[in-house]
Order: sequence, then C-alpha cells, then structure tokens
Amino acid sequence: MKAIFAAIDRGIEALVAVIFGGMVLVGFFQVFSRFVLNATPSWSEEIQIFGHIWLVFLAIPIAYRRGAHFTVEAIRRQYSLGMHRVLDLLVELLWAGFAIATAYYSYRVSLVAGRNVSPGLEIPMSYPYYGMIIGSLYLLLVVTRRIGGVPHFLVQARMEPGVWNLIELGPTVQFLPGSPVDAQQRPFMLDDVLSGTTGTERHRSTQSEEGGRFYQYATENIVIELDDADDRPIPPNYTWVTLGQINTLIRYGNHLNIEARSVLACLDVA
Repeated sequence: MKAIFAAIDRGIEALVAVIFGGMVLVGFFQVFSRFVLNATPSWSEEIQIFGHIWLVFLAIPIAYRRGAHFTVEAIRRQYSLGMHRVLDLLVELLWAGFAIATAYYSYRVSLVAGRNVSPGLEIPMSYPYYGMIIGSLYLLLVVTRRIGGVPHFLVQARMEPGVWNLIELGPTVQFLPGSPVDAQQRPFMLDDVLSGTTGTERHRSTQSEEGGRFYQYATENIVIELDDADDRPIPPNYTWVTLGQINTLIRYGNHLNIEARSVLACLDVA
C-alpha cells in the first residue's frame, strides 16, 4: 500500500506542477499577445482562472501532508501529552469534515453548473468544480492515512568501543561537528538535516549530554517527520522500527545508545 500511496502523491504533485507551468505559459502568451500582437485570445483568462481553482484545491492536501500549513500551539502546549493526542485527533477530524463537505457540495454545484458552458473555452462550467472534488477526495485520503497510520522511526546500527552488546541502535543522524569526513563517508541524511529542506521539523532543542556529566558538552536533538512519498533507499545498517518495538528494546537490555534515548525524550507522544 505504501507504494500505491507514494505513486498517488507523486501523481498529484506532478499534476500541480503541470497546471502551474501551463498557467505561466498561458499568462506569458496573453501578455505577449496583448502588448505585441495587439490581440488578446478570449480563452487565456479562463484557463488561468480554472487552473487556479484546480491548483489551490490540489495543493491544500499536499501542504497538509507535508505539515506546511500554519499552526498555533500556544494553547496546545498548556496541556498534557495525552491531551495533545486528543487535540491532534480533533484537528484530523475537522480536516476530514472539511474534505467531505467540500466534495459533496462541489459535486452538487457541478451538476447545476454543467448545464452552462464557458464563453471562451466553450467547455461545461462543471469542469472547474471537478478540481475541488478531486482535491477534497485526496485530502480525505491523506487524513485517513494520518489517523490510521503507525509512526515509524529510522534507526541505525552502530558499532562503538565499549558497547556492552557490541552493536547499539542510534538515531538516524549522529554526528560530531568538526569530525573530518570526506564526501563518501558523510553520515546518511546529514546534509538533509543541516539544510532543513527535507521533511517537517517537529522539534529542536539543545540538551546537556548525559545530564551534564560531560563538562560543557551539549547535543542538539532534532525530530523531523518525513513525507509519506519519501521512498529513498536506506543503507543496509538502517531500519524502520515502531515506537512499540523501541519500548521493547529499552525494556530488554541496552539496545539503544544514549543519543537515541535523548531524541526519544523529545517525542511528543503519550
């Protein structure tokens, strides 16, 4: 199913890119025709208006999936972690209600609007509303995936001197600034984390290492949520685990290193 969802995500994003590129080209041609050819086509403005409707309603679920919408957390932070999950679920349900209502009423309006044609393109006026319907259905799919999905965490197997079990699991990126490494030895996803261009940053904090046992030594912990469509291959010493599996590993032995435990302390989960 993950491959199917990733294909849908990529398809919607490609469609948005095509629509946006088409709008830019049509807009350029419209300006060129008006000021150079002195003859503006009758259909150019309608293409941009209809394309804008499709663009907006397809981009809403894309931004929601990537966590790009504005959020206000001043009230949320006043409550316990258990209440956070309740509020998050309420937000998801509100999005689902918005998607269902928009799809339903857009369909009802399209039935009436389809009886008329646009003056420029001479196409049924129901076509613009199809973008609202498709965008709303895709938004509902994204909400369903977020509610029913199980969060996974990318960990790496690390072999270090003095490790009790020979190998411990560490966070996705564990890197000491200033360490001399060449391009081939750079840790996996280090450049993505440093540039901030991958996923959505959910948490960032600086903590003293092991409760301050090391003098003036601090670690910056960052939690990043990747997009569902991010299907990049991972190195052989990496694997995806659930929070339940992590809790089991913590309960039975020293399988997680101190850096991974510090990042886990930053997770906003109940």
